[in-house]
Amino acid sequence: MPEGNIGYITKATAMNRVTGTYEIHFSDRYYGHYYWYTAPVTIEGPDTTRPSSEVIQGHNKAMSADERAQFCG
Repeated sequence: MPEGNIGYITKATAMNRVTGTYEIHFSDRYYGHYYWYTAPVTIEGPDTTRPSSEVIQGHNKAMSADERAQFCG
């Protein structure tokens, strides 16, 4: 870590984005149809193909005057 900087780490679940046609099935006709389709949609959520995967990133930034007084006093 360079002098005068603050470092921190972020951790998050690995995400996946899927684009396609959403298909809805009804057991009884709904407005005359059992199946409904949407225009292409994009859905984002946890990557279930890698359930134990995490995204870990290191970050750093220059200290502000207040942070320098608080941590370097």
